[in-house]
Amino acid sequence: MRQTIHIFKKDLRRFSWEIAATLILLGVYAWCQPASWQPLDMFFAVGGGSAFLRYQGSMVLGLFLVVAWTILLVRLVQEESLAGDKQFWVTRPYCWPSLLAAKVLFVIVVVNLPLLIVQLGLLRAAGFAPFHHPDVLLFINLGLDAIFLPFAALAAISGSRTQLTRVAIVALILMIAWLALGSSGFSVSWHGTRAWSWLGEVILFGVPLVVIVRQYAWRKTVQSRWILLGGALALVLLSAVEPKSTLNEAKYPVVSSQNAYIQLHMERPPESQTPRPILTKALTQADRYVAIDLDLYGDEVADGSVVEGNAVRVTLQAADGTQWDSGWERVFNVMEHNQPGTETSPPVRDTRRFNALFLVDKNFFDRYKDAPISVHVTAAATLFRDHAEPIDESEGSLILPGIGFCRATERPVSLYMYTCRTDRASIPLLGITSRRFRSCPASPDELLRPPDQSTAWTGGGETIERLSPVLTFTPYLQRDETKPQSFAPCNDAPLLFRQPEEVRKFRVEKDFKDVKLADFVRQL
Repeated sequence: MRQTIHIFKKDLRRFSWEIAATLILLGVYAWCQPASWQPLDMFFAVGGGSAFLRYQGSMVLGLFLVVAWTILLVRLVQEESLAGDKQFWVTRPYCWPSLLAAKVLFVIVVVNLPLLIVQLGLLRAAGFAPFHHPDVLLFINLGLDAIFLPFAALAAISGSRTQLTRVAIVALILMIAWLALGSSGFSVSWHGTRAWSWLGEVILFGVPLVVIVRQYAWRKTVQSRWILLGGALALVLLSAVEPKSTLNEAKYPVVSSQNAYIQLHMERPPESQTPRPILTKALTQADRYVAIDLDLYGDEVADGSVVEGNAVRVTLQAADGTQWDSGWERVFNVMEHNQPGTETSPPVRDTRRFNALFLVDKNFFDRYKDAPISVHVTAAATLFRDHAEPIDESEGSLILPGIGFCRATERPVSLYMYTCRTDRASIPLLGITSRRFRSCPASPDELLRPPDQSTAWTGGGETIERLSPVLTFTPYLQRDETKPQSFAPCNDAPLLFRQPEEVRKFRVEKDFKDVKLADFVRQL
C-alpha cells in the first residue's frame, strides 16, 4: 500500500499541469451544462452572446473532456513503459500490483471523483435529489472507465510514440472495418436478442483488460499484441456474422385481425397522381437499393388504450412467386383512440405512421416496379393502458410526476417544443397533451368549441451514454397548417401529463394486393 501511494503521489506531481487543464475543462463543462436544459429559442432571442456560447459548449465539451482524459491516461500508462528495452522501473523495488493499483487510483481520483462531484452538483442544480438514482451515476462512471480500457491497452503494448502511432493506425483500420460491417443493416436487438450484443461487449472490454493485466504482470509484449489483434479481428468477424434486423419474436405473439389492438392501413397514391421520380443516387448504395415508403399507419385503437409501434417488417411478392424481405426495421410511433366527432387532420395521422424507409433491392425493383405485387406487413407493437393527470407548474417549469421538469418555447414556431430534463437512466413512453387554438390567448368563443388536441409523445429509448446524469429530451406539439387558419398550442392552455402503463407486446399482420412499387419511391 505504501508503494502504491508513493507512485500515485509521483504521478500527481508529474502530470500536475495536465490534471489542472482537465479540471478547468471539467469546470467549464459543468458551467455550460445547465444551458442545455433551457428552451432553444431563448438563446436565439437574445441574439447569441454568452448564453448561446454556453449552449454550444454543453453540446461539445463532453467530447473534448473525454479526449483530454484519454490523452492523460495514455501518458500515465507510458510513464513506466511496459514494452521495449527501457523499462527502468523493473530495476527498482516496484511490484507490478502496486504499480497497476497506483494507475487505477490515479484514474479514480483525477477522473471519476471530480466527475462525480460535478454530477452531484448538476443534479442539485436541475432540481433532483443527488442520490435518487445512484445506479445512473455508477453506470456513467463505469461506462467511462470501460471506454478508457482499449486506449490503456494500446499504450501498454507500445514502447514509444512511434509504436503507439503504428498500433493506433492498425486499430483505426480495424475499427473502420467493424463499423462498415456493422452498418450494413440495422439491428434491433434492443427487443431481446441481447446475446450478440453481450458477446461483442465482452470482447471489446474484456480483451483489453486481459492485455493490461498481462503486460503489468509478465510484460510479454508480443503475446499481448497478438491477443489484442485477435480481439479486434474477432469484433470484425462478429459484425460480419451477426444477424441484422432481428427481433425477439417470442416476446411479440401474433394476434388475429379480429382481436388486434390496431388495424394496419396503407395510404395509396391517387391514380391520377404523377409517379414520383425514381431514386437513383440519393444514397451511398444507390446502385444496389431503391428507397420505398409505403405510407403505413395504424388506426382503430380502443378508447383508453395507447399503442406504441416498435418495429415493422415487409415482404414483397411478385406474381411469379419472387419475394423480397425487408427484415425488421425499428420504428417509433404512437397510436391513440380517435374521439368521435373530431376531425383526423394529417398531422394527427402522421403520428400513427410507421416511418420506416425500406431499401428494396434494385434488381427486384427494376423488374417489378410497374407490375402489381402483394405486400405482407407485420408490425410489432406494445399495448399500454392510458393514464392522464393535470400538469403542475412551478416557477415557469412544468412538473412531470416521477420524471422531471419541462419548459416550453416562448416564441410561436411550427414545432412547439418542450425542453425536458430527468435524472432517470432512460425515458419511458410519456406524452404531454394540449389544446390547440387559432390565436393565443384563446377567445371565449373558441373555448366553447369542441377541443382540438395534440399530444407530444416521446420515450421508448434505451439508456443513453453521457457524462451528465441529467438526461434531456424534447417532446413537441405540431401545428396544424392544413386548416384554413393555423392551430397551435398556447402557453396558458391546460396541459395533461400522460404516462401509460404497459399491458402487453404483440404482432399484427395484414396483406395488401395490387401494389405498384413505382408509386411509393421516396425522393430524398
